[in-house]
Amino acid sequence: ETMRLLFNMRRQSATVPVMPEERGAYRERLKREGLIDEAYLVWVNGLRDKERDALGLVYNGSFELPLSNAGFGWHLRHPRAEGATLATQGAVGARALELRFRALETRFQHLHQPLFLDAGTYRLSGQVRSERLKTQGGLRWRVRCRLPEPAVLGESTRLFGPDGWEAFSFDFEV
Repeated sequence: ETMRLLFNMRRQSATVPVMPEERGAYRERLKREGLIDEAYLVWVNGLRDKERDALGLVYNGSFELPLSNAGFGWHLRHPRAEGATLATQGAVGARALELRFRALETRFQHLHQPLFLDAGTYRLSGQVRSERLKTQGGLRWRVRCRLPEPAVLGESTRLFGPDGWEAFSFDFEV
């Protein structure tokens, strides 16, 4: 309650707007406290108009905007992986996410997006192009639930892929 009161007082300041760092700290505190719906609203209210246009069940699902590494956007954190959204051909939309790995020899599970979904049945679909990817296990997309109990809700088939674009989809239930 104290954090809520302080944030709301700070938000009402007519002279100095809430800084992104302040909004982020408050949002992360709400998430730690399990107040996911409130954290999501704080995040949405901090988005610019162009970022709000990318809202959907998956935020920036076509990777038209850069990775945000914050809030309910895409997060990429691994010392041997880099990611950027780049203009490309053959994909739906004008851009796609490009991941580059540098001698990565472990399982990669470091690209994720926290989702805020109501109970129901969903389908995750997309396209993958695995250019020069050398892997024994392939690549797959996975949806996990973190709260209230960790669980895998669904995953794509393993994609080894030719160098061209390959479609995938799978259903999952929240």
